[in-house]
Amino acid sequence: MTIVTLVGAITLFRASKSHFDRLELFGAAERGDGRRVRQLLASGVDPNSKDDRGISALVLAIDARSLSAVDSLVNAGADVDLAVVDGASPAHLVLDQFSEPRIIVSILSRSQDSALRARGMRQALDLAVVHNMPDCVATIDRTCVDINETLPSTACPALVYAAAHSQPELVLALIKLGANPDVVDSKGMTPLMCAARLGSVKTMGILISAGSNLTSRDHARHFTAEEWARRAPTNSAIAVALLRSVYGKGRGAK
Repeated sequence: MTIVTLVGAITLFRASKSHFDRLELFGAAERGDGRRVRQLLASGVDPNSKDDRGISALVLAIDARSLSAVDSLVNAGADVDLAVVDGASPAHLVLDQFSEPRIIVSILSRSQDSALRARGMRQALDLAVVHNMPDCVATIDRTCVDINETLPSTACPALVYAAAHSQPELVLALIKLGANPDVVDSKGMTPLMCAARLGSVKTMGILISAGSNLTSRDHARHFTAEEWARRAPTNSAIAVALLRSVYGKGRGAK
């Protein structure tokens, strides 16, 4: 075998291996196999590779709803704004179908389209709140959303919803994101009132520490948080005592 023949054989082998590695990347992404996706990317497969239909591995990972596969691809440099299907990009596609909110954040946080990024963060916030996902809330870009706006799925601000469903970890994540502890729903209910009505002492403690106003009254019954606490089905006495202890320290209206 001549040197020219040997070089040609090596080149053909490398081309064949590259082709099969790309095919395997598409298969791993379609299965949502994040571990295998990472291995193939580490071996040098292009993260922006497209199959014969013009579909990228990132789109396949989105369809599989695999956060690990999506993260592996975008961390390796997959372009979320690259047109792949009928002129649409992964950033568009992830919003046009129901998707896991952490995947939306992973994709849209890397988009150069500011309007699309804002839309994605709002959608991710809505989904994360409804599904009680404080870890996802913590990753949302607060510059893209009004954390105190009424959400489409809840018909109330995120913090009111979280408090009304006794979800203290979600309440804390929202406050850390910048939620107003005194935001109100259409009935004038504050998060503290909602927590007091349930006797959710842990949630109440978080809201009080965040500076919630203890003397605010709702629009319908004109109750304060303490008056709601007296009617709580559980922990009523503890909730009332907690509020009164704060009053005793001089906390009232802001």
